[in-house]
Amino acid sequence: MLSLLKERRRVIAAGVALLIAVVGATMLLGRPPPLGPGSEFADTAVPLAPDYTSSDAWLARPKLKPPGAWERPWGVDVFFIAPGGGPSGASWNHPAAGPEAGAESSEVLHVHAGAFDSAGALYAPRYRSAVLAAERRSGADETASLKLAYSDILAAFDRYMAEDNQGRALVIAGVSQGAMHAARLIRDRVSTPTARERLVAAYLIDWPVSLDLLSSENDLPACASADQFSCVIAWRTTFRTDSDARTPDFAPVWGPGDDVQAAPIRSALCVNPLNWGSSEALAPRTVHLGAARAAQPAAPDAPADRPTIELMPASVSARCRDGALELAIENEALKPSDLWGKTSPASRVNAFYQDIAVNVGGRARSASAWLDEHARKPAPPLPPVQTIVDSPIRTPIDPVP
Repeated sequence: MLSLLKERRRVIAAGVALLIAVVGATMLLGRPPPLGPGSEFADTAVPLAPDYTSSDAWLARPKLKPPGAWERPWGVDVFFIAPGGGPSGASWNHPAAGPEAGAESSEVLHVHAGAFDSAGALYAPRYRSAVLAAERRSGADETASLKLAYSDILAAFDRYMAEDNQGRALVIAGVSQGAMHAARLIRDRVSTPTARERLVAAYLIDWPVSLDLLSSENDLPACASADQFSCVIAWRTTFRTDSDARTPDFAPVWGPGDDVQAAPIRSALCVNPLNWGSSEALAPRTVHLGAARAAQPAAPDAPADRPTIELMPASVSARCRDGALELAIENEALKPSDLWGKTSPASRVNAFYQDIAVNVGGRARSASAWLDEHARKPAPPLPPVQTIVDSPIRTPIDPVP
């Protein structure tokens, strides 16, 4: 009996050891977490919609309104849509506010949105972003999740235009899922000649933007130089290794109407942020102005919600190839720590932070100068209406006191 118990213990110990080994191997290989909830979209709880009249619904929004476009110089705003995705919980969409909204929201704001500070005032809404499954698969649940996320973006933008824009020029920028929504926002809200004239540029980062979106003469062209404005900049990053670049064939994009469709990566727009052109020639790391990483821990004198940014120039080289931006990381500090990270850049790293900052600032200044010279300035708002109780003017038929 004693020997039998010992044998059983050996079997249990071997099983536990095997389980630990499997879990350890999974962690070492960087296997991604589950993509979506186990239930259908209709059967899961929907997070509360953000109230964009409240400052809590914004990652960034100026406390004071910048001057209106009727003043000089013609001002520029930035409407920034943060990345979404991430592992799912019980819902197909992440909460827009609260402790479950994502611990990295501050890092996203400063590492990604911070690159656009040089253009003008920053407006970045919180929104109920779709989970990672909606970015990687297609289906009714994934589409419903993306539609919910986009409804928040549309509500935030409409509120911004009604209350904050004041006729100012605009940069629209989005990263990852945010870029997907930004592309549709341009289609839905930047369609009139006046709106397109005031669009400095659209930066659609790390998401495929179909060339079909730019094919019509009524649509915005792709930016062909570093100082062009009223145009679109887009790229989707892949990582160039010694063997190959891991590039998926398709990715979801907003199609005509209200549907999501799979777009081939090879037909996507690629603008290289190291030279701001679409050539397949390699841009070497010597022209790279600087990547940014959220430093951990933050500097002792830094605010608790503002991580320290490390700038690392000459750290990457890149080239456009088959609709994607092939990136070679030549700085060990920027390399991801696991295999999964090679295909999913961490939000706390922006490989082209300083390149974007210098470029968007230059485009904004060029667009502002052009608008001041060529565009018709909007009229300033009328002063508030004043109600006068008694008229000071008497008519001839008024009785004499």
